[in-house]
Amino acid sequence: MRWAADPAEEDNLLLQSRQNQAGKTLDFGPVATTGAFRLDTSHTGEWVLTPLPDSLPFAIQIKLDQLGAAGLKVTRVQPQDETGRDLAAAPCEQIGNLVSFNTTGAFAYRIWLSP
Repeated sequence: MRWAADPAEEDNLLLQSRQNQAGKTLDFGPVATTGAFRLDTSHTGEWVLTPLPDSLPFAIQIKLDQLGAAGLKVTRVQPQDETGRDLAAAPCEQIGNLVSFNTTGAFAYRIWLSP
């Protein structure tokens, strides 16, 4: 008889090792978060935050002044599914140049900014 690991259990352990299970906020300077994502700031007025695959919902703080957007206001954070269809709006809070919101499991989040 020989023991062999369950492939599904190995996959689950690998996934857990890539996630912030403790929910500790990590500060990367321009952003602080409990998750993992890509933030596309290449379009003035509309940014896109895309959580990495298999991400749990997480909190995010974006420091606009450290991303070249000092003084701008976030007018909306719009979650979207994989096809780009809008989902229920995500509440966000902005105090000065600091924007905070929580992801909800959507595929991506469009962040609208205005002067």
